[in-house]
Amino acid sequence: AALAASGDAVAYGAAKLAAERLWKALAAARPASTYLALRIGWCQPGANSPSTLSAAGSPPEFLTEGAVQPAADAAHGGDEAWFKGMWLSNDDFLRCFDAVLFSPNVPAGGFHVCNCMSANANSHWSLDETEALLGVRPRDDSSAD
Repeated sequence: AALAASGDAVAYGAAKLAAERLWKALAAARPASTYLALRIGWCQPGANSPSTLSAAGSPPEFLTEGAVQPAADAAHGGDEAWFKGMWLSNDDFLRCFDAVLFSPNVPAGGFHVCNCMSANANSHWSLDETEALLGVRPRDDSSAD
């Protein structure tokens, strides 16, 4: 809610969309090259425990002193639920990136996109494409912490 109100979310989303469109265009122009966009979920600095997720999205020790916690966003069931739904554990992060580099499942050539977040029970995003493309399915769940 606070991010959307600041306008930062629009710029962030526009930059991601522009990058994906660029890679798609490059893949069409250079079909022998592989372009893979990983839509990375929410990672926190350090231990990245789901127990430290909050409506701010970061552990308290990483928040700016005096920062105001954003109010819950009812459209997403509260910002904390939103962050827990897209949380990516450190282990799942490594599994996904390892698969990008070494999986025989990644097709040669073209543009491909997949979601990289943990197997969170309350996630709004499918991991089916991730599993099909990378040959790995994230294992951790933010609700299990």
